[in-house]
Amino acid sequence: MTFLGITSLTLFLLSPIFTHLKAYNPVDCFTISCGTTTVSLPTDLYYMSAIDTVFTLVGHDMLFSIESIAALETVYRIQVRGHEISPQSDTGLFRKWAANTDGKMNITVNPDHVAPKELYRTAHNMGTNTTLNIISNLTWEFPVDAGFTYVLRFHFWELDPNLDIDGDRVFFIYIASHLVDDRADVMRWTQKQKRFLRNNTQKKVYKGYFEGGFTPVTIKHLKLDSQQGANDIMNKIEMLSQLCHLHLVFLIGYCNENYEMILDYDFMACDTNNAHLLWKQRLQICIGITCRLHYLHTGAKHTIIHHDLKTTNILLDDNVSPKTMRFLSINSVALFLFLLFSTHIQAYTPEDNFSISCGTTGTSFDGERTWTGDIHKKYLSGGQDDTVSTEATTQSPSVKQVPYTSVRLSRSQFNYSFPVTAGPKFVRLFFYPADYPSFPRTDASFTVQSNQFTLLKGFNTSLNADAGKTETIFGEYVVNVNDGGILLLSFTPSKPYSYAFINGIEVLSMPTDLYYTSATVDAVGFKFVGRNMQYTLRTSFALQTEYRIKAGGQEISAQNDTGLLRKWAGDEQDYLIKQNPENNDLPANTDGKMNITVNPDHVAPKELYRTARNMGTNTTLNIISNLTWEFPVDSGFTYMIRLHFCELDPNISDIKDRVFLIYIASQLAEDNADVMEWTQKQKGLPVHQNYAVLIPKNNNQKKVNLLLQMHPQTDDKTLYRDAFLNGLEIFKISEAKSNNLAGPNPDPVLTPHNNIPAPKGNSSSGSQMTIIGVIAGLVSGVVLISVVILFVVILWRKRTTAMKTKDRSTNKQNYSLPSDLCRRFSLIEIKAATQNFDEVFIIGVGGFGHVYKGYIDDSFTPVAIKRLKPGSQQGAREFLNEIDMLSQLRHLNLVSLIGYCNDNKEMILVYDFVRRGNLRDHLYNTDKPPLSWKQRLQICIGAALGLDYLHTGAKHMIIHRDVKTTNILLDDKWVVKVSDFGLSRIGPTGVDKSHVSTVVRGSFGYLDPEYYKRYRLTEKSDVYSFGVVLFEILCARPPLIHSAQIEQVSLANWVRCCNQSGTMSRIVDPTLKGKIAPECFKKFCETGMSCLLEDGRQRPSMNDVVWMLEFALQLQESAEQRENDGIVITEEVNEKREEISDDTFNINKSSSAVSVNVSTSSSSEEHSYAGIDILAWLRGMGKNKL
Repeated sequence: MTFLGITSLTLFLLSPIFTHLKAYNPVDCFTISCGTTTVSLPTDLYYMSAIDTVFTLVGHDMLFSIESIAALETVYRIQVRGHEISPQSDTGLFRKWAANTDGKMNITVNPDHVAPKELYRTAHNMGTNTTLNIISNLTWEFPVDAGFTYVLRFHFWELDPNLDIDGDRVFFIYIASHLVDDRADVMRWTQKQKRFLRNNTQKKVYKGYFEGGFTPVTIKHLKLDSQQGANDIMNKIEMLSQLCHLHLVFLIGYCNENYEMILDYDFMACDTNNAHLLWKQRLQICIGITCRLHYLHTGAKHTIIHHDLKTTNILLDDNVSPKTMRFLSINSVALFLFLLFSTHIQAYTPEDNFSISCGTTGTSFDGERTWTGDIHKKYLSGGQDDTVSTEATTQSPSVKQVPYTSVRLSRSQFNYSFPVTAGPKFVRLFFYPADYPSFPRTDASFTVQSNQFTLLKGFNTSLNADAGKTETIFGEYVVNVNDGGILLLSFTPSKPYSYAFINGIEVLSMPTDLYYTSATVDAVGFKFVGRNMQYTLRTSFALQTEYRIKAGGQEISAQNDTGLLRKWAGDEQDYLIKQNPENNDLPANTDGKMNITVNPDHVAPKELYRTARNMGTNTTLNIISNLTWEFPVDSGFTYMIRLHFCELDPNISDIKDRVFLIYIASQLAEDNADVMEWTQKQKGLPVHQNYAVLIPKNNNQKKVNLLLQMHPQTDDKTLYRDAFLNGLEIFKISEAKSNNLAGPNPDPVLTPHNNIPAPKGNSSSGSQMTIIGVIAGLVSGVVLISVVILFVVILWRKRTTAMKTKDRSTNKQNYSLPSDLCRRFSLIEIKAATQNFDEVFIIGVGGFGHVYKGYIDDSFTPVAIKRLKPGSQQGAREFLNEIDMLSQLRHLNLVSLIGYCNDNKEMILVYDFVRRGNLRDHLYNTDKPPLSWKQRLQICIGAALGLDYLHTGAKHMIIHRDVKTTNILLDDKWVVKVSDFGLSRIGPTGVDKSHVSTVVRGSFGYLDPEYYKRYRLTEKSDVYSFGVVLFEILCARPPLIHSAQIEQVSLANWVRCCNQSGTMSRIVDPTLKGKIAPECFKKFCETGMSCLLEDGRQRPSMNDVVWMLEFALQLQESAEQRENDGIVITEEVNEKREEISDDTFNINKSSSAVSVNVSTSSSSEEHSYAGIDILAWLRGMGKNKL
């Protein structure tokens, strides 16, 4: 700072800063609306303090001092070559700095309240022409009043990148034509403090400017030959980007282009070497350092150890001034973290860590990983000359740039090899299915192998992305590498026209015993569900991660894992089947204050255990429901399920406080799950349990559901009837012989944007046909006259024959179908709906033919399309019969016929698509969750209502003739739809006719004995078949089991035997045990047995069956209501519900006949069920039906 007194001029240029911080807060500040402002200012701002030196009085051989007895008037206050600085942007003194757009001058500042920092962003110099500079001056003129002494304050700051030492730029200063300084040298005045701040053997630290020179920054440039490689610099970026604290240096950004390694930090104006600090200031700095280190140790997500704490790494911002008496504020302290030496305390540090961004060069950082390009790297081997590195034709804005921007692809095999240590490795594959130049999206189909394991086979990325409704695909695998040290990945196109591609690869080492069974002698495996044995997961198997989920909370990013970069998804509710409306998130420890100790600490992050999914606090609801998840998986594989638990509930403190059962794939895996027992009563100690389960091969379904269910233990010693889960992991285990992990591709998903219409000719062929047509027309014109007479004669002779032939042809092709009652589709529409009958759309196969799922009306309406196959036993007659029947029937419980197609001798029916499929698929030989008893009752009632409508509600009685569980469909709201009317017949129409004599048609196991013995078909034949359906629903077994004992082959016969012997309770589906009210069970069995009577005349009508089933439902609901209301809750009743007495359900031990007199039977029980008026209730139901 230089004070010169002669002319009224003040020029200030101040250092830039990110945020405007006032350097001075006035003690007195008055602003009066009449136009007066009074503001106090620092005593040493313009007046001399006791320790300040005096300055030169220009033109006199003496020094000058401004004492406080003098007053000053501001004549000029100008920013050279810059915009005006408003009073608001001043340092708290509300001074206005006028603009001078002609100026550019290098100036300096000290102390900070002298002028706002924005003043220093511009300057005025003479230019670069040395010859002109020598013969000219940089001159300003300022008009002033004569007779006064003026103080001039100049501000300099050396910013020229070419100037580094004393003497680089020296100039004269003249004021009022007097020489005031013959050696003005800013570098000497500032003791060389310019851009170049530090230098050592590893790095140089510069001062620089961003945003057009307005923002000063510290730039650390690592040497190219530095031992700190890309991983080190990215480690710094990763750590500092996660830290946010006022008193930690701020990382602005980084640069890694052209193999440079550069970090950009917030600029700190001075350091401890040049600051002359008072004792209190030093104490404040010590306190600030302590607080900031405490934040690193405890305030970040993970403990961070600075590892290089020293005074040169403690920087002070420019609020520190040795000339001021103000004590240092903690706000002025910042710790500069040289994160080269910092340590992020992770549970596991991978020995091998490769993150490859395919098709790129250099390194990049996506916030979680440091990616290295594969171009000019040794990882790509075998076929690399045939590969192409490119970018997607269009990049979705929602897709992360890294690693999905670039790709490596080829129409021939190519390989990657990674030198690794022996042991298990995570292999992660990143795919972005998109259109690439000359590589269409739908042509990507390939096989991926790693060492001896097949990870993917014929993998169609577009099909998988569309089915999963995702833009990118991520696959994670665990592969063990034996001695030899190479992990190989090969990508092989699966078809001649297809190609293979990969966007990103990650190979990461992992603890040897994280998932694999330890190789030690005393190591034991884990439970193999459904088998009385332990399962040992050896390193000879590979794993594929199917699911990794945090229950009841948000996802945990790979960055916040234990060093293994695993992502824990937070979308657990997508798989939760909410039977209990009170299933909720465990609220305990959501504030994160409870101590959690993971042992070993690399198993999972602590955040996994902060939340959980439990059943709720309603014990009554919990007892009658399960905590259930459904996870679609490939069939034919063994899976490892790892369940994570941590007891945090404040109400749970001892063993047996909360005990529950665990079912996996509908099999009991754990009958006494007690987390407190597993942890030896240590709360806050996470524990995990592993289970293996084999999912049998299902040739009819590509994906099956793996069920995970939990049910509270009802033991009296258990205090809380509840179950819970913190998280889970599901892994597919490779096949032992083939080492295969690959599953099938999903079915194509028809959507409006990808629905492919029936093929049409191209423009070229159309043009050729046009030319041919013109030529044919000309030829026809020439010969027309010569043949017209002959044509007329022939036409006259064959007129009659032609008319008859035409009639027969019309009847054959159109069948007199009711186009006015249902829609007629063209074959082109049907082919478009099924993509030309693509086999991937087949959802059912029967005697009639194939059933396809398709889409009509611009692909917005899903439908079921049944196509008659050539040589079908159900021919044109059944086809016409179903159209004729269904086009005239309308009922909630009958499937709706939308239309038909009979072009080109095709016989196709189009129905409403019923989403949940047929009833049998929900009863047995399925991975679907078992239906509750009330659901089954409601389904029985719906089917009975549909059949009753056929018998009594249509114009003529219709006998279905093929009632079975596969012909009972369920929509997405569980509404029953009776289907398949190809065998239906009009019932007897004459008054004196009681039956229809016809050939026997139907399904074995359901056929009415009276019908197949005497060829007499009546509506009671449907009743018999429905009786078989009722017991099929109760027992959850097929109507015929040829491999069973003789008495059990036929379900109908077995039911009769059990009824005779009084063992009806033994045939009940085990999943319904203890869930059927005894009185309901008795009424249901009575109804079913009445339907199975040998004499059809004694069977009830479907109307009576509806009433009896509704009565059974009422009995069930009444029993549940009594239990919920606490009317009858005793140990005897509970035991009675659990152990159904054979005597209770013996419908009639002495005779196979069962009374079907509904009124009498109901009347006898009129007062047996909590005062229900049965007769009145039945009459009401009958009235409602009418």
